[in-house]
Amino acid sequence: MPDSELERLRALFTDRYFGELIFLVKEGVLIVPSHMGQRPIRAMHGYHPEEPHSYAALLSNRFDIPAGVTAIPNIYDLMVSDAVTAHTANAEPISETELLNLQAARAAQYAAFY
Repeated sequence: MPDSELERLRALFTDRYFGELIFLVKEGVLIVPSHMGQRPIRAMHGYHPEEPHSYAALLSNRFDIPAGVTAIPNIYDLMVSDAVTAHTANAEPISETELLNLQAARAAQYAAFY
């Protein structure tokens, strides 16, 4: 894929951390052998987002997913935010109201970040 397309998809790593060449195949194509395990692979990931069956889902027990969570890097940030909230909440016993206030404050901080 050309760098311009990778950049548009927010998948361009200028340090080439994931390799110097990124190949895009039609959905349903498997690149084999993959050497990723002892058994043959049953599926592949990484198809173009515009392919008809390229679905994604974000499942959470949160009711307040920030609107800025639209790509994989945002999900990582969300997980870090939740981990910090959980760590803080578990540092010492707090009431349910205090926990809800803490979660709301973290959600506001996260939303302000994006």
